[in-house]
This record gives sequence, C-alpha cells and structure tokens, in this order.
Amino acid sequence: MVALPKSQGDMAELREADWFGISGMAIGLGALTLLLEEGHREQWFESRFIWQLAIASACGFVLVGIGQLRSGRPVIRLSLLRNRSLAASIVLLAGMGATLFTGIFVIPQFLSAVAGYNAFQSGQIAFIGAIISIPVAMIYPVTFAKVDALMSVATANMLASALTAQSTGNHFILSQLFFGFGTTMTAIPLMQSVIASVATEDAAEANSLSSVARNLGGSIGLAGIASFQQQRFDLHHGQIHATLGANDPELQSQLGHSAAILGGGPEGMEAAYRMIDGQVMLQASVMTFGDIFLALALISLLVSPFVFLLKPPPRGAAMSMGH
Repeated sequence: MVALPKSQGDMAELREADWFGISGMAIGLGALTLLLEEGHREQWFESRFIWQLAIASACGFVLVGIGQLRSGRPVIRLSLLRNRSLAASIVLLAGMGATLFTGIFVIPQFLSAVAGYNAFQSGQIAFIGAIISIPVAMIYPVTFAKVDALMSVATANMLASALTAQSTGNHFILSQLFFGFGTTMTAIPLMQSVIASVATEDAAEANSLSSVARNLGGSIGLAGIASFQQQRFDLHHGQIHATLGANDPELQSQLGHSAAILGGGPEGMEAAYRMIDGQVMLQASVMTFGDIFLALALISLLVSPFVFLLKPPPRGAAMSMGH
C-alpha cells in the first residue's frame, strides 16, 4: 500500500457500483456455501435451517440477476458465458475444483480412519501432490501438447481406488504424483484459455468467473461426496452383513473363539459380535473410499469432452509461461 501512488477517491464510482450484484453475491454465495457444508449434517431438506439457506441463496442470485439488468458494470458479468470457449473453461475449472478439493479431503480421511495416521503424517502424503506441481509448471512449455492432463487426473484417482484394509500412505505416492502433474497441467492452459476467450478489457471479469467456478465446484464436490460416502458405506455395510450367515459353522467357530478370549459368557459373546461388526465396518469403509476415488475419476472423464470447445491459446503463449 505504501508503494502505490496516491489517487483521489471518486464518489461517483461508489454511487454507480452494482450494489444489487454485490449484495446478491454476498448473500447468495455465502448461503449456498453454508448450505453445501451443512447439508449432509442437517439431513439436507429435512432441516428447516437448510430451507432457510436455500431461500436466502435463491434471493441472493435473484439480486445478482437484477444487477445484470440494471448496472452498466455488473460486479460479475454473466453475459460473458455466452462465449462458448469461456463457458467450457468454466465447466472444466468447476470439475477441476471438485476433484482437487475432494481429493485433498479424502486422502487424509482414509489415512486417519483406516491406516491410523495422525494429521502430520497424512499431510506429508497430501503434500506430494503439491510439491510435484513446481517442477511440472517449469516443464509445462515443452510438455503441454504431449500429454492428456485430465486423463492424468483420472488415472491418479483410479490408482488410488485400489485400496485394501492394509493400505498405507505408500499406496498414494504414485497416485499423488499423477494427481499433482495432472492438476497443474490442467490449470495452466485453462487459465490461458479463460484470458484468450475474451477481449482484453474483459479479462478481469473472466478471471473472476473462473475463481468462482473453481471454488464453487470444490464446495459442490465436497458436499456431494459427503452424502455419497454415507450412502455407499451403508450399502457396503449391509451387503457384507448379508453374507454372514447366522448358521455358518466358520463364523460360529470364530465367534466362540473370540468370546472365550474376551472373557466368555454373555459379555464375551457381545464383545465378539462387536469385534466382528468392527471388521465389517472397516471393510465397508475401505470399499467406500475406493468408490469415492472412482467417482472422482469419472468426474474428470465426464468433463473432458468440453476441451474440444476451448479456444486454442495464441501461438507462443505456452512458451511464455517459461519466462
């Protein structure tokens, strides 16, 4: 702030600001983000609080729409989305946000719940995907036309999905390398495409749209995965329990042996049942995390056709990234 040149404020700018849009963005995005974060915990629309957030979010977006019509310079120019290349970039950035933020959330969750890692150990594994992005950005100018970045992200999640109850952090090293490579190689050309899709004077507004899309995609991805995780866990838990026949001699033998070790009698048998259910829950959790990574791979594959709608960057743009 000290180094910036002094300039006089212009009250006319304040009066002409898009206050409908500013208020709408604050109310709409704020309420929508909170709705997505709390929806699963509040059982979605079974909760009055979630309904209130949904109404507030809708009202906020109505205000944004009014701002689009009334203001000569709306706070966010949604009319730019009529540009096919920019709209495709926004969809791809939303998909990237969903896979990026969800992947960062799910891996430490698995390592903590299944592998018994603490927060620091889980962070070390997640950091692999971040640290690889530095050298990848440096070699981007010579590799951007030779690799399929979205396929790298999908491959990373497919590799991560091959989980067992014995999987540890080492299982995610290769997938994190693919993930860091893929997200970096996706983000750079997408940002170039956003800027190249619009006129120079519209670049700031287009960049704002891309930031909103990425963050909103992450919020939607995290909210969707929370519900998906619970549904898949309940499904796998029920399916595994269904395979445990009450008259299975092997199961009865294991229960009897465990009950004897745990003190015998009704208390020992109850503890044995709890131990069996704990094993079932562990396997159901592992299968659920595998499903989540497969879902993230599917998201990458579903948004990949939008690449064909992107406007190619100007000749030499990729090489300029190396300077």
